[in-house]
Amino acid sequence: MRPTIQKYFLKNKKNLTKNVYELEFEGENEINVIPGQFITFMIDGIGARAYSILEKDGKNLKFIIKKIELENGGRGGSKFLCEQKVGAELKGIGPSGNFVLKNNNLNKLFLGTGTGFVPLFAQITSLVENDFSGKIKFVFGVREAKDLFHLDEIQKLKNISKNFDFVVYLSQEENQSFKKGYILEEIKSSKEFEEAYICGSPKMVDDAKKELLKNGFDEKNIFEEKY
Repeated sequence: MRPTIQKYFLKNKKNLTKNVYELEFEGENEINVIPGQFITFMIDGIGARAYSILEKDGKNLKFIIKKIELENGGRGGSKFLCEQKVGAELKGIGPSGNFVLKNNNLNKLFLGTGTGFVPLFAQITSLVENDFSGKIKFVFGVREAKDLFHLDEIQKLKNISKNFDFVVYLSQEENQSFKKGYILEEIKSSKEFEEAYICGSPKMVDDAKKELLKNGFDEKNIFEEKY
């Protein structure tokens, strides 16, 4: 199906952390979304910026976006979107993207950092809601506990499915509730999984792929999206 160009109106906005926002847009028309896909917003003076879809409900689409200031390497898109007020109108095209679940019963491992959470959460939600029979494991990493978001939503999925488990890593903080270190450390204890989905910074994705291959994963069963 070809991507649709239409107007999107900002319906709700809330802070999840100091610089991470959940934005809910209402489109003019309902679109069919495959979990893991994205919408590309056309922003005047900035250009096209793509953001993964967290959740779809009729015409409404939710996103989780980290606001990156220009002086910190941002390109303007996330700052623009996160500073919009409810009611703002934007033009978007989509859904697009091939970072989608494969139709099989292989045990699935999901590795994500920061807002790389978004497409993985959408995919895991789809698996749980459709009673996927294989094992599902989500390994999520951020720097500190204050950077975490949507843990309650992940727990809800765990409460629904006995096949789903998740592990949280903090790379720069000791906290009794979470593991200290990097998400790659979890790969060695995840050898019962046969298929992997990775989303995060380019370096994290590349490092995770190397670690997966080192631990026996078949390259054709590793799928990635770099943010």
